[in-house]
Amino acid sequence: MTDTPERWTLRHTGQEHSVEISDAGLRHLLVWRVDAVEVARVRTSDERVVLDGADHGAVGVRLPALFGPARRVTLYGPGSDLGALGAAHAGVGGVDLDPVPGSAAARREEWIRAHPRQHALRRGGGAALGVLVPILLLWLWRVLDLSLPSWSVPWPDLPWPTIPWPGLPELPVIPWPDWSLPNWSLPDLPGVPPWLSEAARYVGPVLVAVPVATSEVRRRRKQDEAKRRLAPDATGDGEYPQP
Repeated sequence: MTDTPERWTLRHTGQEHSVEISDAGLRHLLVWRVDAVEVARVRTSDERVVLDGADHGAVGVRLPALFGPARRVTLYGPGSDLGALGAAHAGVGGVDLDPVPGSAAARREEWIRAHPRQHALRRGGGAALGVLVPILLLWLWRVLDLSLPSWSVPWPDLPWPTIPWPGLPELPVIPWPDWSLPNWSLPDLPGVPPWLSEAARYVGPVLVAVPVATSEVRRRRKQDEAKRRLAPDATGDGEYPQP
C-alpha cells in the first residue's frame, strides 16, 4: 500500500460513510467516519475485520492476504435480525461501500465486473498455485538431495550441581475406560487408481475457489441492483437491503 490511505465511501440513510485504510507497518489502520465524525478505529493484521459503530451499525472489511487493495467494505445497519455486529461477522446482508474512483480498488472492481469469468479462473489458478508450488519445491528438494548445513557450537563443559530432590510417591493406577474410537476407514472405490485418490486432496481448493469467485461476482451484481433500486432521493433516505 502507498502512503495515501485507501478510501471507500457510501451515502446511505441520509449519512455519508467513509472508511480509510492505511498502511501501519505490518498491520492496517482502519478508520470509519460518519459525516466526517470518527466512530470506530482498528489497527489489525487480520484479513477479516469488523468495526463496531454502536448506533451507526457495523462495517465489515475484507483485507488482502499480502498486498493490494481491500476486497470488500460493507456497511451493516442496526436493523438486522442478527444485529449489526452479528450480520457483519456472518457476512449476511449489508450494503457495499464504493472505492474512490480512479483508485486501485476501483480499477479492480471495474475489471471484475467486466471480466467475471476471467476473475473466477484467476482465483482458481491462484488456488492451484498455492497448492502446487509447495509440492514442486518439496519435489525439487528431494530430487536435488539438498540438506541443511549443520553447525556445532563448542559449549564449555560446566559442572552443573545436582539437587537431591525427594522421591515422590507413586500415584495409584486408575482403570479408566477405553475412550478410543474404532479405526474406521472408507473402502477403496473400485476402478479408481491410487494416484487419482492422492491427487484428489489437492484438487479440492481449486474446485472451491472457482465457485467462490463466481458467487462474489454474483453478489456484486446484486449489490449494484439493490443500490439502483434503493437509490436515495433528494433527502438522502434509503433502506438497508436485507438478505
